Amino acid sequence: MKDYIFPEQVNEDLNHPPKRKKIVHEFPVLIRYFFLVCSIFLFLKLGFHLPAFLSSPPDTLTIKGNHILSDEVIKQYLNLDEERSWFRLDPYQLSVQLRRHPWIEKALVHRSPPLTLNVNISERVPIAFLKTADKLYLLGNDYLVLKRLQLSESWDLPIIVNRSLKNIVPGNKLQPRELKRAFQLVTLLKEEKTLPLDAVSEIIITDPFNIVLISSPDGIRIKFGFENFKKKLAALSRLMPLISKNKKRIAYIDLRTIRGAVIKYKSP
Repeated sequence: MKDYIFPEQVNEDLNHPPKRKKIVHEFPVLIRYFFLVCSIFLFLKLGFHLPAFLSSPPDTLTIKGNHILSDEVIKQYLNLDEERSWFRLDPYQLSVQLRRHPWIEKALVHRSPPLTLNVNISERVPIAFLKTADKLYLLGNDYLVLKRLQLSESWDLPIIVNRSLKNIVPGNKLQPRELKRAFQLVTLLKEEKTLPLDAVSEIIITDPFNIVLISSPDGIRIKFGFENFKKKLAALSRLMPLISKNKKRIAYIDLRTIRGAVIKYKSP
């Protein structure tokens, strides 16, 4: 009996030779994590610690809308650090910070790439000077006390006098009842031609039930009381020819009477 040796079965497809395995050269896991961490630190360094030529504050800070406050004053109030980058400054917080300034009514700060800050503001418009028991301020139409500026010395504004006010500081908001009637009278004087606002040197409201105007340049006291201002201006208008002839002899004019107006002359 013959021995037969069977050849090994080879599972090869003659038409499709076996694929060779690709040799992949991969970094070990620790090395890959090392490069990842380095990349993150590099990004943070570039983002928060810029090189000197990028991190210095730009000279393109733009300020618009200011007519009373100077650019330098606004820049100081923003409290910008010239030695540090502006990259991390929050425009919203800067806007809120500016609106705390009594002279600034509205403020909007936004950023322009890469580090430029744009500031847009609206300033309060003063309508009168406010003379208190000890100082002279400016007064906004929203009853807010404003600090006098060097520019304000040349403004032709009426002076509202209330000598009962004490310890007032810029930024205080006065109660409307203290000034509402005076503001109404100022508005009427702007509209009426009987007694133009620029012919009034002071509006005294120390006694809120007896508002007194001092005319300029004659210094005639005109007592208005606290109501019916339009009617009283009409009564004053009828007396203007007589007043013009006797300016130096008049002590005061009382518009609070039933008859409409009374002229009190100085003693001879």
